[in-house]
Amino acid sequence: MPADGAWSGNCGADASAALSDYNPSMPAPLKEKITLSHLRNARRDNKKLPILTCYDFSMARLMQEAGLPAILVGDSASNVILGHDTTLPITLDFLIDITAAVRRGAPLTFLIGDMPFGSYQASTEQALLNVFRMIKTRRRIATL
Repeated sequence: MPADGAWSGNCGADASAALSDYNPSMPAPLKEKITLSHLRNARRDNKKLPILTCYDFSMARLMQEAGLPAILVGDSASNVILGHDTTLPITLDFLIDITAAVRRGAPLTFLIGDMPFGSYQASTEQALLNVFRMIKTRRRIATL
């Protein structure tokens, strides 16, 4: 394992082997789904994992081919895609749609999706209903 403890991009059956021998000049495409277990093992082994933000199918496909283990679909799409000054105007429906596109582009990558402001603050029930909407629409997604 390198001194910086960075992600290798290879996920074999053995999670420890999947997180070793990082070579930034030779990225390897993902060969199996990255799971929460992979992320937990990396944390346990004190390995650093790159997580980048993505908002579309094409870039997600490239990120998966580069071996990126996890992608964040962030509410920052409000700024980057829609041109707003803040993240407040973005809707849950818009985030669900772009998260779906990212999932289609990177089916093996662990996906993390932001919950936009106002989609969870009113009550625990509201939060759970909206998290379930995200999960039902996008398989294997963690929500923030």
